Amino acid sequence: MRSSTGFRMSEQLENDAHLLPATLRRIMPASLRMALGKAVSKSVMLYRDSVDVRHTVSNVAPSVLRNTLKLRFKRPTVGAVFVGRNDDYVADNEARIRAMIEWNTKVLCDEMIFVEWNPLPDKPLLSLSLTRDYPQLRAYVVPPEIHSEVCSHPRMVVMEEFGKNVGLRRAHSEYICVTNSYILWDRNVRRMLRALNKRLVFRTRRIELKWDGQALTQEYLRDSLNRGEFRRGWKQELSFGCGDFLLAHRDLWNRARGYDESLRNVRIHADGRGLLQLLALGGRPAHMGYHYHISHGSSSAGQSAFTKDSPYGESFKYWENLPYENPATWGLGDCREEEVGERVWVLRRKSGSPQVSSLKKLNENSQAH
Repeated sequence: MRSSTGFRMSEQLENDAHLLPATLRRIMPASLRMALGKAVSKSVMLYRDSVDVRHTVSNVAPSVLRNTLKLRFKRPTVGAVFVGRNDDYVADNEARIRAMIEWNTKVLCDEMIFVEWNPLPDKPLLSLSLTRDYPQLRAYVVPPEIHSEVCSHPRMVVMEEFGKNVGLRRAHSEYICVTNSYILWDRNVRRMLRALNKRLVFRTRRIELKWDGQALTQEYLRDSLNRGEFRRGWKQELSFGCGDFLLAHRDLWNRARGYDESLRNVRIHADGRGLLQLLALGGRPAHMGYHYHISHGSSSAGQSAFTKDSPYGESFKYWENLPYENPATWGLGDCREEEVGERVWVLRRKSGSPQVSSLKKLNENSQAH
């Protein structure tokens, strides 16, 4: 597949894996191999960055000029969709979610949609407490019964991309960013406002952030003692880690029908496949600004291998067979929404008798707290 940027995705994704010949790697001393590997990696990263800059300038410049020349520039609305649940994915899970909502709302976000996927029945719903404290947030709960229907992996308790589809389908904003509960946006993301265009697909540069709960400020985020740029050897391809920040117009998301819902036993690279879907349908990539990834041990970046038994599923050639086609009911569009709190809805199947056992227990626990 050749993207709208002019290069073949498969070439970009495959050619970086073994830049040093295997024979050469075997006979080299470890210290020399490491030094040479770093040099090659740095060269590739510098080249990739230059390509990103060229693509961004050529794709973004016309939009910036057009929007600047408008006598009255109407600010588009920007929404964010993220997925989580009432568990201990990380030790301070709820604190990170709250920090993310509060900070990103200050930076750019008009609308927040939280999808609580497969919540634990013996704990109160996060959705009810979050919507109570944040008036710009709406929440949709996907109960265990529906998770069991769409997930075929026994170790996968959250279907992140399925959950993001739920939010994408129900978002009201003109532009929608899919992000994660541990992602903070730098204030330079605001520059996107003058460049927003129906065809552009925005990415941001990932920065690793050390955070232990202190108050967030722009100065704290940019302090070199708290951060480090994220690079993974020489594998810094276009789609890597794009689940952290991917912003596009609502019409393009709807035309793509969200992320690939045929992936029922895998999470790894599902986000990259969604990005390539947007590009296959005419989107053009643009890199602007930074985002901060609050470091945590559960990140897929810390995994050494992705097999069918791993919690993220087995790695696959996610750039093949594009564009994919989800059903018209993508994003659980065939479910009815039952309001269980202010701006909180539980999704239930329209046909047949609703399975309410776990939801009843969830509601009882939430009300008790």
